[in-house]
Amino acid sequence: MPIVGLTLIATVSGCGDHAPAASRPVEVQLRDFAIDASRPSLTAGAVSFRVTNAGPETHELILVETDLDASDLPLEADGISVKEDAPQLRTVTAVESVRLGQTRTVRVNLRPGHYVLFCNLEGHYLGLMRTAIDVLRPQTVK
Repeated sequence: MPIVGLTLIATVSGCGDHAPAASRPVEVQLRDFAIDASRPSLTAGAVSFRVTNAGPETHELILVETDLDASDLPLEADGISVKEDAPQLRTVTAVESVRLGQTRTVRVNLRPGHYVLFCNLEGHYLGLMRTAIDVLRPQTVK
């Protein structure tokens, strides 16, 4: 039986209701010791993230808005997981339980700012499963 992808939709305040449709999606590859995003900067508005798990195990993708560097997110008391409810982080969306070989898509409206993508399964963040994306203001045409 084929696996059907799941599309999640999340809206972030700061963008109008009529945000333009996302152009090509941001390709995000999850794999042990890395999260690779096809673009390190984006224009504010509607964005689709196409998340593929290249393995070798189940991963997740959490997107937070923060002023912190990707390597400086606050940790839980266990010292190995990000404290997702820390005041310095504003969770935008999460794609949980992405199995090996699975691709899932999430569409969000992003306002200008600094964002971090990470996997927060036990030890994955410390294993370098994190990357930053900057979202820029759209250029205005005069």
